Parts: sequence; structure tokens; C-alpha cells
Amino acid sequence: MKKATFLVLLLALQCGAASKVRLYNLQTGAMSTLVYKNRFWSGHGSVSRHMADGRLVSGEFKTIATRTQEQHGNAILTGAGGFIIDCEYTVSTLDSHGSGVCTDSEGIRYRLIF
Repeated sequence: MKKATFLVLLLALQCGAASKVRLYNLQTGAMSTLVYKNRFWSGHGSVSRHMADGRLVSGEFKTIATRTQEQHGNAILTGAGGFIIDCEYTVSTLDSHGSGVCTDSEGIRYRLIF
């Protein structure tokens, strides 16, 4: 039993855990729930999902560790037709929750919360 538990834990750490981030359109109020997958202890991973308007976006994020209780990061998402969302965020090292702001290639701003 201990070997099976250890194996499951090891696989989870290698694969990274999938988590959700909410992206609020500040013009319409529409909320999109995106899925991000963080490689264990790397601060880097992938993001993807359909937005509230049905548009499929995918991309990546990178969080930079600092010596304070906050870490800073960037994310870039792309979709069909040259659609781009560029985000900057801050993460608490105490609870791994964060927030930030994003702007898309059409000039729409978003609030990012996870």
C-alpha cells in the first residue's frame, strides 16, 4: 500500500497539477474559467480552454520567485485570427493564490484571479 501511495504521489509531482484561473472581462463582465498546469516547483506551465465567447485560447505562463512573500509572473495566450491575451500577475507565497490584469489584442481588459 505504501508503494502504491508513493507511486501516485510521484506521478502527480512529475505531471504537475491542473488548476483553474478565472478571467473576468472588464467590459462585459463575462467570466471565463481557464485551466493551467504548473510543472512542479518550476513556476512555468501551460494554460488553455474556451473563453466565455467560445474562443479557444492556449499559451503559457512563467512565475518568477523573489525573496518576498509575493512572486510576479506573465502569461501569454493566443487564439485564432491573431487573437492575443497578455497578462501580468502577482502570487502570494503564503497560499499560492494570485491576481493580475490582462489586455487582449482588441483592447479589452481583464481581471485575472486564481
